[in-house]
Amino acid sequence: MISAGRTVEEYQAQRERVAAIRPDRCGVCGDTGWWHGNGWYERGVVWIGGSAQELEVRRLECQHCGHTTSLLPDFLHRHRHYGLAVIEQVVHARVGEGLSWRETTQRCSRESAPSLAPSLRTMRRWCGAFVQQALAWLTALLRALALVLPLLAALDAHAAAPSVARDVARQVLQFGPRLAAWLEPTNAEGWFVLWRWGWNAGIGRLV
Repeated sequence: MISAGRTVEEYQAQRERVAAIRPDRCGVCGDTGWWHGNGWYERGVVWIGGSAQELEVRRLECQHCGHTTSLLPDFLHRHRHYGLAVIEQVVHARVGEGLSWRETTQRCSRESAPSLAPSLRTMRRWCGAFVQQALAWLTALLRALALVLPLLAALDAHAAAPSVARDVARQVLQFGPRLAAWLEPTNAEGWFVLWRWGWNAGIGRLV
């Protein structure tokens, strides 16, 4: 995952720089040797309030084990068609603001063409995955920030009832910007900073 703008246009303007990027090591064999360019592949992305767009993603091959990896820009999710900003909007509306599914759906529908708005099933899957991952993320966030808070009950995986799990998810949303401000003081886009940090820290994806 690389930082190369926040839109398809910004990303495409950095094509030369993206083509020159090489990971520090292979994620499969751990080798720190040479990477071989393995072309580009087309990938689609859908935005709320915008349109579906296509972009080319750089693919590399490890010279040691032959594993291929993609230099995915950080405004995309590896397993989602929608841009990360769309997922962020839905999660903040449902989990952060506590809007009902009806209100969340209406908000998305107002800001995009009906054919581009995520379905209710898709939004439920995003928020459900976020809540499930929140416990691991909150633990890592608290460790990184070195905070001591009265959250022991919420951090007990064996006692995490659905209501508690949702509270933990809210804590992730609250502490995320603080961690982002610490990691990148000049970057106001906390969700993107947090997503990159989590991916690189090995805690897995948020959604």
